[in-house]
This record gives sequence, structure tokens and C-alpha cells, in this order.
Amino acid sequence: VVEVQLPPFHLLMHVRYHLAVAFACLVAAAPSAQDGTPDSTPPEAYYPLDVGNEWVYVETRRAVAYREKVVADSVVGGATFAVVRRTEIGDSGWEGLQDTTITLVRVAPETAAVVRLGDGEEISDRCPLDAGFPAEGSDERPVLCGGAEAVVYGGPERDVYVGLPYRQPAEGTLKGFRFPDHTEVRYAAGIGRVSSYRYEEGEIDEILVYARTSAGEFGEVPVADPTDPAAYYPLDIGYEMESIRRMGGSGTTRSRRVIERDTLIGGVRFVAERTSTASGSWSGEVEDWGEGQVRFLRFDAERALVVEWTSDGEEPVTCPFDVPFNVVSDCQRLAGSNAAVFGYASFVFGGTSDGDLFIGDSFAGIEHDPAPMSARKHFDGLPLGFADSGSPGGFGAGIGPLPQQNFGFCTLCREDVTYLRLVDPDGTVREYGARYPVLADERPGAGALAVAAFPNPSAGPLTVAVDSPAAANITLEAFDALGRRVWLETAVLDVGRERVDIDASRWAPGLYVIRALADGSAVTTIAVRR
Repeated sequence: VVEVQLPPFHLLMHVRYHLAVAFACLVAAAPSAQDGTPDSTPPEAYYPLDVGNEWVYVETRRAVAYREKVVADSVVGGATFAVVRRTEIGDSGWEGLQDTTITLVRVAPETAAVVRLGDGEEISDRCPLDAGFPAEGSDERPVLCGGAEAVVYGGPERDVYVGLPYRQPAEGTLKGFRFPDHTEVRYAAGIGRVSSYRYEEGEIDEILVYARTSAGEFGEVPVADPTDPAAYYPLDIGYEMESIRRMGGSGTTRSRRVIERDTLIGGVRFVAERTSTASGSWSGEVEDWGEGQVRFLRFDAERALVVEWTSDGEEPVTCPFDVPFNVVSDCQRLAGSNAAVFGYASFVFGGTSDGDLFIGDSFAGIEHDPAPMSARKHFDGLPLGFADSGSPGGFGAGIGPLPQQNFGFCTLCREDVTYLRLVDPDGTVREYGARYPVLADERPGAGALAVAAFPNPSAGPLTVAVDSPAAANITLEAFDALGRRVWLETAVLDVGRERVDIDASRWAPGLYVIRALADGSAVTTIAVRR
């Protein structure tokens, strides 16, 4: 033990410790109530302060995390304190130090409460960690925390959940204190403080996601994600995905998602994503894809999420993809046909270890070649509504939205990707599985002249796809950013989709407008050369 003198500003307690201080007006600590079941656990076990111990919490209000680590001990005024260094880590600069403070902490033997030193005074959390548990058959019992009324609950051999989203229980002794103002704090023997709640504001304030003490390691440390955020939701022209969803014994729903073309809206490039669905029998047979729905999407690099153009402006359709794993993210909208805007803190989990998405119909026992993923990211805890309360499937790097993992209140329910078509930046096309044959399997929504170019952007070969409602003479042109025509071709195209390959090797990097003319109609698209 080394006695040190610290300057006053090093003794300031970090502001977010206000939650424990604000449980009620601070008064002298009162003795523990004696009724109930005695607790033989030493009070200091609920807040182990050995040098080297560390904890990582996430704060849901601001979607940030911070690490607390015991780096030394110190004697101040004859009492031994642990020197706890607290480092805040935000969404930007995850590996950097956003804010660091030093706090002196101890478990006072005279009150069995956690005490911190600030401004030369000891500030107590007030709740006695030696308080007995509720009597057998009771869920909680009254207790005094520094003169304030509260209730204590918990006991030995309880599941202590550490990590997000509560995936790693560890059996131990849990002790929680709840106050009439709906604030709450929980401790676990050998682990430390595991959570702080503020129910009156409808949120969990702090959650322990990782702890390392002499009792072992618990949970997972937040990990930065090196993956390009745009890879989680590919918007390359030519991208296709088909999936099948079985809902109990009520039949199936097949979906097809296609990135058809791009367009400029207000000078900003968007792509048209068409989603078509078809209901079928339990065996999966369908008659027609139908017209489908089109929405215009783009990847917002500044916010690291996908947004949709609407008449009311841009609306997010995904959570932000640049957040680390094992943290809390401020998610504004859940992607999907039933998406609705909301403000919600979602749990982010996943990882960058290599994995595969198996393409096929797992219920029918049909699996095709696996599509490799370098990373996957899930956002759990999102409200989907009572009728469909399963967790969303997440996103795979280079693949896009993954099948939903489970369905609430449903048996014999599952979702599989049955076909996937990906377009690499160099123009390489990769296909997995097989398109599902239907009676009317023409391109969804065909009926108007349309043109698209892919891959886009591209540094290699370029393909122009033209959709024509009828056989016609088509003129295709390409213009550079100065309005100079760099390519011209005429062709007789049949009804439906036709593709024309372009030798664009001599085109300089930049923006090009590609135009298709037929029977007095003209449509354009934008192609970007790298």
C-alpha cells in the first residue's frame, strides 16, 4: 500500500456516478435490517477492488461504453482506497481515449456500503452490502439505505447475466436494491456492479458487458468492427436475393429483392430496390411474383446506414453499421416491409470471424454451396410487435440482410435464403442456389422502358440492361460529365430484359450518363467509372 497525495481535480468523481448518489437525500448510513435470511458473503465481494480488476459498461442513454480498471491503491486519511481509472469510449475513435477520470473507491467496513472520495469528502452509495436476503418464500424485503427506504432482493445460486444481449449467465450470489423512485442497482459476488436502472424514464442506464476479477472473466469486451459499413447492405445493380419463410402450418411466403437501376434525386444517387412476395402452399409452390414494391435507397456514409427517399425526406431503414460489437446502438428504424420509425437502444452483437450463409431450403433438406461472410452483425432487442416478435436476422458482410433467426409464438417456423446473386466491384458475378421457378417468372414490374448499368461503380467490364415492354429498335448512348458522347449502339430488342456489354476500357474515371431511346421514349441511368 502506497500513500499518495493527489491534487483535488484528480479526486473529482465522474458525473455518471450521480445515479448512485441520487437514490435519495444523503444522510448517515443506517445499520442493516436484521430480519430475513442472513447473507454470509463478505460485503467487499460484491465490489471486488483488487488491483487489475476491470469492468466494461455500456450506457444506453448515449450509446457509449466505458472501462473501469483498478490501477493502484492509496491511503487517504488513514483509509485504504482503490484507485479506479475510468475511460470512456464513444462511437468515433473506439480504440482511442475519449475521456479519462480517476476515482478513489472503497467498501467501508463500518457501513458495508460503497464509498467514493470526492472534493475531500466521502460520498456513499448508502446501501449496505451485508443486508440480509428476503425470507424464504419472499421476493424482496424492506431495507434502509442511509436512512432512505428501499427493498433488497436476490440470493445465492442466482443467474447473473453479463454481456449483451444477456447471453452469458453465470451462477452466483446476486443482490439488488430498489427504491420508490424506480431507481435500482444490482451487485454480484465476485463480479461487481452489474447494472443500474432508471425505470421512471423507461430505460436501462448502465449494463455490465465484461468483467475480469479474481473470480474469472465474464461477458465480452466491446470490439471495433473493421468491416466497411456499406458491405452489410449491398446496393450494387444486379444484386438479387430470394428467400422462403414458413409460418407454422399456414403455408409459405417467398420473397425476391432486386436492385434494378439507379437514378438521381436532388442531385444524389439512389438505387431502385424492388421487393416482390408470393404466397404459396406448404411445399412452396407459387403462381406469380406480382407487381412488387419499389423504394429508392442509398448508403449514407456519414451516418453509416441505409436511408430511403420519401416525399417527406430521407428516412433510415437500418441501424448504423459502424458501431462496435457488444455495445448498445441508437437505432431509429428496423429495415423491413413493416418498418416504423422509433427511437430505441438496440443490442449489437456478432463478429468478424469467417462464416458461411447456407443457401437453400433447410426444411426440405436442400442446401447449395455456402456463401462466405467475413463478418455478421445483429441488432437485437428491437420491438417487432406482438404478432411477429422474433429477433431480426441481422446482416452479413457482402451478402446483406440475413434470414430471421426465430419467430415469437410460432412453431415449425423458419426462413431461408434460396438464391443469391452478388456483383463484385470488378464486375464478377457470383450466384448461389437457384431462382425459384414460377408460372409468371418474368422480371417483376416489367411494363415500361428502363435502363440500368452494372456493376456500378466499376473499374472493369460494364453491362447495360434494358427492359422493354415490347420488341423495339433501341438506341443506346453514353455521355461523359462534359456532355460528350463516348458510346453509341443500336439494337433490336425483344420484350423483357436484354443485356448489352460495353468495352469501357478507354473511358476515363468519372461520371457517365447512359441513355436508352425507343419509340419516342427516353430513360437514363448513371454509371461511375473508377
